[in-house]
Amino acid sequence: SILTMIALYSINLRIMDGPNIALLGVDTLLSPLDKLSIATYEIPYYVAYPICFGIISLITFTLLFMFLRSEIGLAMRATGSNPRMAQANGVNTWLMVILGMSLSNALVALAGALFAQSQGSADVTMGVGIIIIGLASVIGGEALIGPKNLFRWILACLIGSLLYRLVIAVALNGELLGLKAQDLNLITAILVTLAIVAPNIKSAIKARTRFGQ
Repeated sequence: SILTMIALYSINLRIMDGPNIALLGVDTLLSPLDKLSIATYEIPYYVAYPICFGIISLITFTLLFMFLRSEIGLAMRATGSNPRMAQANGVNTWLMVILGMSLSNALVALAGALFAQSQGSADVTMGVGIIIIGLASVIGGEALIGPKNLFRWILACLIGSLLYRLVIAVALNGELLGLKAQDLNLITAILVTLAIVAPNIKSAIKARTRFGQ
């Protein structure tokens, strides 16, 4: 992933023909939401945008859940869990790996396109550090949801990403904490550490509870 991001930095510069692109005055997917209204009530953009992103997230969640429950999805999950066993059962593990990477990169492209349109600009450095953010979101979601089946696995990733951004926003806007925008990397490092340690703490609490009983 790190090598791919390094290579894509140069490719993005060629595609964008510069380090950044402004989308001000350009029609985007979110442009119709700027003047959205129900009856005589005009819905502000800061309400319409989250609703739109929520609907897209639910659609993506449903399609991904249905795909991973299909025959190809089961083969892909088996490849990730035990490639030798999957290959012994006639699964083309090489093809499943390529398909999995294609699907994950398609989701990344969708998220990046929506983010650029919501921000009104695209910058070549927007993806820097996204691996750490993804790590914190997935591990944090797993620690909170405790995934035991496919539905909860996908839900953990979705909830983890939302909670991560919420915690970041609260931390940076919290007057009591006295944090500023330049403290973002510090907050991210702390959240990743907590996400990694949380499952161990949770397991230790459960073990003590069982021992006490």
